[in-house]
Amino acid sequence: MSSMNEGEVQTDTSLDIKFASSLEVALYVRWRRALSGDESIPEAEPSSTLEKARNRWWQEIIREYTKLERRYHGLTHLQQMFGEMDRHVGRLTRPDRVALAVFFHDINEEKSAERFNAFAQEATRMSKEDIGVVHAYILATKTHQMSQSPEVDDDLALFLDIDMSILGQPREIYMRYAGAIRAEHKHVPRSLYLEKRAQILSSFIEGGGKYIKGGRQSLRREIYASQFYKNELEEQARDNIAGEIYMLRRGVIPYEDKER
Repeated sequence: MSSMNEGEVQTDTSLDIKFASSLEVALYVRWRRALSGDESIPEAEPSSTLEKARNRWWQEIIREYTKLERRYHGLTHLQQMFGEMDRHVGRLTRPDRVALAVFFHDINEEKSAERFNAFAQEATRMSKEDIGVVHAYILATKTHQMSQSPEVDDDLALFLDIDMSILGQPREIYMRYAGAIRAEHKHVPRSLYLEKRAQILSSFIEGGGKYIKGGRQSLRREIYASQFYKNELEEQARDNIAGEIYMLRRGVIPYEDKER
């Protein structure tokens, strides 16, 4: 596919798919790679029923992630996650499964895992084991906590940390993210948002322990599950979250649009 400028519409005539932006093109490349990355998800001929089903699901992904209310959890969020994935090429055991979890983890709020299952049954020949793993990965994003089982899934740890990597970005980037989250929840009364957002953020950093490799319990909850992100982003994330909590408890929302 050739390069394109923002605002142009590009069409892949062999697959009857239109792209509204270069970002969609880049994500479609990721989509195709996820579908061909393992022999359990074989390549399909463009004219096949399987391929048509995959194209329908791609269009649903675009439709869901480009809704106007998605001020943070949109296509840019997916691209940011894939950028993080690129840093772990040698660490991820099954990047194809992680990539599918990325595409579906925020597609439909509480029903994201169900939507993935429907996709897998209709548009792939994935094994029951692989479907179950990706399903579990998506469900894990509800709490962002690893299982208490001593069997540690390193791919899951990285997937959850990649999703949460925004928390450990420089303060300015984090605060803009916090403002986008409020914009996504503008239907929530301001006073209630201040209260509940502070509660949620507090749960990320306050005590209670979190499973870490070796079965040890931490005295404070750790935000990240993998050692890589603990080393790289943990302290910055804690500082960012504490800063936002401080603001929220004083009635201030970062980058709030006062017209909302």
